[in-house]
Amino acid sequence: YHYLYHHHIRKYKYRPFGYVDDEYYEWRDRVTAAEMSILRTRAFHVTPMHPVPLMINYMNTLRLLKHKNICQRALNCVFDAQRGFIFTRMQPNVIACAAIQLACRH
Repeated sequence: YHYLYHHHIRKYKYRPFGYVDDEYYEWRDRVTAAEMSILRTRAFHVTPMHPVPLMINYMNTLRLLKHKNICQRALNCVFDAQRGFIFTRMQPNVIACAAIQLACRH
């Protein structure tokens, strides 16, 4: 970002930022704010929701909370899913339902 700023906008000689320099942190904050603005404009969800609260609610509705082994297996399924790419591809309610189904199947 610093390179583009100096070579294309201001046409100055390239001078790298110092990592303790205030100018570095100002530019980093500007870039982060711009990225967040673009993500919000493009309708990306920038505040993730975890499937565990949904899963607890669904299990309560199905009266499965009294079965501790099913609850533990469902939690393990959700935590194992965090290690993969599933959280980026599926909605939290789908992950919660899949975890309950897998826990009940065993």
